[in-house]
Order: sequence, then structure tokens, then C-alpha cells
Amino acid sequence: SAYSEEISHLVNPSGKTVTISPSGSITDNMPAFSWYAVAGATRYYLGAKDYEAIKVLKVYTAAESGCPAGEGICSVTPQVALSDGPCKWAVQPQESSDVYGAWSDIIAFSIN
Repeated sequence: SAYSEEISHLVNPSGKTVTISPSGSITDNMPAFSWYAVAGATRYYLGAKDYEAIKVLKVYTAAESGCPAGEGICSVTPQVALSDGPCKWAVQPQESSDVYGAWSDIIAFSIN
């Protein structure tokens, strides 16, 4: 019989990003955001918001995040001050410009 129609599918980088910090109560309004690297990820999309608004929406390369080999701990310190009070953040790995991994869990923290 004839072949069926061809389909394509993009595979996400393996696994969900696991975050490390910040969490809980902190005092630094410009904290470092840390997470475990995802194998195959070349970029990470970081989102952070305080109670007022989204303050950080930026893509960092794996090299800028300190984990160019796709292993170990990634960390960035955006030069954006968050307001005192409740905050949230999450990170998403990217393998290429059109292949995204799963967002990490949304992590809540507060700045006192």
C-alpha cells in the first residue's frame, strides 16, 4: 500500500529544569537565580516577577549561565531590582531557537 503522509515533531530537551535558589525569605533585591543544567540546552529563558510586575524576561546562553557543557549548576544575576515583598520565578531550557523544554516549577520567595 501507499505510504501515509509525513509528519514532523520537535523533541524537547530532556527533563524539567530543577531550580535551586532563590526560595524562602531573602534580603537581596538583586538575587542570583540558580538551577541545574539540562543536557542539550544551549539557552535558558528566565522569568521573575515581584508583586508589582514582571521584572525579568530574558534569554541567557548556557555559557552566560555558567553551564556551557549542559551539566552542573547554572546561575545568573540580572541587574534588575525586585521590590520587597512576594516574588516568583521560573526558568525554561532551549535546545535551539524553536525547541523548548518544560518550564520549571514556579518558585515563590519573598524579599524582606
